[in-house]
Amino acid sequence: METKHSRLRAFLARFQRKHATLYQMLLSWLMGGVATIIDLGLFALLHYVVFVGLRGIGVKWWLFDYSAENGGLCALLAFAISFAAAQAVNFVLQRKAIFSAKTNVWASGVGYAVMVVLTYLLVLWLPTVLSTPIYRITGAAIGAIVVKLLCELLSFLIQFPLNKFVLMRG
Repeated sequence: METKHSRLRAFLARFQRKHATLYQMLLSWLMGGVATIIDLGLFALLHYVVFVGLRGIGVKWWLFDYSAENGGLCALLAFAISFAAAQAVNFVLQRKAIFSAKTNVWASGVGYAVMVVLTYLLVLWLPTVLSTPIYRITGAAIGAIVVKLLCELLSFLIQFPLNKFVLMRG
């Protein structure tokens, strides 16, 4: 007798065979949700609790302008630390659960690290451009989460194709 569970499993198996890349993208997005939850949770803890006293300390270096209006050292540290932690979790999930990578783990790791550093620089710079206009619309508390989610989306749009076609070919 066929159960709902077995019908769902059969449907997913057919979908995976017929739409392999779309299936991987959806699975990557769902598994990336785990990393996103870690990222957002850690970001919120750091931004609203741990580093809150550092908001008034502006940091301006190279492309990064974390003035007090943009959240200061508090925002820089919260964005940086939460993103790094999430990417460490994401590497493990993407490599095995999504792509079943058979490439050398060290080569994949180095390539992933380069991709993450470049993405990291982008998502650390992006809040310096987006925060003030978004904060004006939503307020600083909600705006910080909106900016963080926009950074997450951009990170996914960069990382999925690079993981799929370059770093973690199965």
